[in-house]
Amino acid sequence: MFTDDLVAAVNRSSLVRVRAGDARPDPLEIWVVSVGNRLFARSWGLSERSWYTTFLAGAEGSLECGGLRARVVGRRPPDMEAITPSIDAEYLRKYDRGENSSYAHAILRPDHVQRTLEFLSVADRG
Repeated sequence: MFTDDLVAAVNRSSLVRVRAGDARPDPLEIWVVSVGNRLFARSWGLSERSWYTTFLAGAEGSLECGGLRARVVGRRPPDMEAITPSIDAEYLRKYDRGENSSYAHAILRPDHVQRTLEFLSVADRG
């Protein structure tokens, strides 16, 4: 599980820095949403070589936000069908404003939903 402080920082921040594996020298900034204490992101570019595919291949990485850092791995949510409406609602709650609005709605399309990743704390991995 993630600390309450990290989840709160993610909820306050538009962009979260993510590093997937060690091939890229610099982290990327992506949209991350929380549902309860769980953290999720969706691939925008749908590329076959991306932070998303790197995590699915088993790489460790990190999330950085609000001066906090967590070592993470990623997976497709095992309860994807059940959790998707909550993730969608969080994307709209957090990003459906101003210049982000069209992107917030677009990231709810099925091709992006299929690229949903759940981050898991490396400390919790068993």
